[in-house]
Formats: sequence, C-alpha cells, structure tokens
Amino acid sequence: MGWLPTSARPSIAASVYGFLAFIGFEAAAPMAEETKNPRRTVPRAVVLSCLLIGLFYVLTSYASSVYFGPAKMAEFMSYNGGNAWIGLATTLWGNGWILLLVVLLISSFACMNGAALAATRSIWAMGRSGTLPRFFGYVHPRWRSPSKSILVFFGLGTVLTLVGGYTWDPVTAYAVFGTVLTVCVLPIYFVTALACPVYFLRYRRGEFNVFLHLIAPVLGAILLIPAFFAGAGIPVFSFASALSYPLSLAGPIVGTWYVIGFGVMVYLMKRRNDSLDRLAESVDPEPTPVLAAEVG
Repeated sequence: MGWLPTSARPSIAASVYGFLAFIGFEAAAPMAEETKNPRRTVPRAVVLSCLLIGLFYVLTSYASSVYFGPAKMAEFMSYNGGNAWIGLATTLWGNGWILLLVVLLISSFACMNGAALAATRSIWAMGRSGTLPRFFGYVHPRWRSPSKSILVFFGLGTVLTLVGGYTWDPVTAYAVFGTVLTVCVLPIYFVTALACPVYFLRYRRGEFNVFLHLIAPVLGAILLIPAFFAGAGIPVFSFASALSYPLSLAGPIVGTWYVIGFGVMVYLMKRRNDSLDRLAESVDPEPTPVLAAEVG
C-alpha cells in the first residue's frame, strides 16, 4: 500500500471515531412497533438522520477550522483547557456561550435517550421471543414500556460510567467505550451492507437498482474493513496506524463479547431454535422469495 501517503495513514485510525460519530442513525428501526406507519416513517428517519448529522458535522468542522486555522487543528482538543467549543463561543459571542452550553446539554440528553430507546427495545424484543430471559420481555401495565429492560440498561450504564471514570479520565473513558462500541457495530454494518443486494435480488428484484443496491453497499462494506481492523488492533493492513493503550483494549473486549454471543446463539440453535424463529418473525414477517412467487 505504498500509494497511501505516510501522513494520511493515521486517518485510518481516526476513521474509527468518524464512524462512531454516525453510529445511532439506525436507532429509529427498533421503535417501529411504536411508530405510526413505520414502513414509511422509519426509513425517512434513518436517511434524514444521516443527512442532517452529516451537514451538521460539515458546518461545525468548517467553522472551527476557519476560526482556529487548519495548521493548528491538531491543538484544537486542548484549546481552552480541553473545552474548545465553549472557548470559541466565549471569544466570538461573549455571554452567548451559555446558549451553546444549553444546546450541548440538550444534545447529550437526546443522545442518551436515543441509545436507551434503541437498546431497551432490542433487549425487550429478545426477551419477548425467548432468546433472552423472559424477564426482559416485561411490559409495564400502565406506561406500556419495557420497564425492566430500561432499569437493567440504566444500571449497566451507571456501572460502566463509574468504572470508566475511576479508571481513566472522562475523555479517555469516553474514547475507550466509543472504540468498543464502534468495533462492535462495524461488523453489523458490514454484514447488513452485503445483505442488501442479496435481499433485493431474492425478494424485491423488480425494485433492484445496480447503484443503490449493489455498488453503494459493497463500497460501503469495503470502507468499513480498515476502520474495523484498526479499532480492533488487528495488524492486517500496514497502512493503518495502531491505536494506543487503553484504546487498544477494544479488540479483546469485543472479541470476548462476540465469542459469548456466538456461544449463546449455538446454544439457542441446538436447544431453543424456536426462539430464534420468533425473533426473526417479530422483526418482519417472512417475505415471499421472487422465485417462489413465480413458481406459485
């Protein structure tokens, strides 16, 4: 890979956090059962999330680089004692920094709320199907929410926050957990991207578009590969810079989690395969393959 300039190689490692910045755009999908007209609303929410957050990142990156200076952007994170955005707002707007602080707080709560909604609904669906203990499939009789899944998610999040905060400083803890999340999610995106052309060719061939359903997802899957190996600390590509400790812990942590997950899946396939069928049916009723429809 000599064609890749040495100065650009750290960008591969940095792309781990570029992907992290977009993780969550698919959080609307687990809310489908609680959404009016989900087949129309959920796809719109997913696509608009990607577009709007992309525009937001472009705007903020442009504004910060123009003010701070491209040559000094490496020092941006340490500017104003590590509180760069508030420092910029104070310099430009004076007391207007308070408005930015309010926006940041709202954004933080929205991020946590979105993560909780997606995760707890997924856990609840697995509890309902039997792939997780039935405890997680409980629905509160009054609020009609997966209250037990929410409490477990909140408790686990609190424990991880405290452990991370006491083990490292807040920024390092965020980076470690963010790396773990990214390395865990990228294979899901990869498999989903490759499944796109298979799905449309098998079930919706009449709607198949070569660019949208083949070229775009395959290119997307390819772009995920270097970031995954860089975040996991697997030295497959010489052009990808390795992450330093403690970010390098992401690989062993995610690897252990995947081994446990595959073990559980094998157990369910051998002992409780019906629970996997129920989970698949709860996501979407089984479509009729094109070939089967033609034969029928």
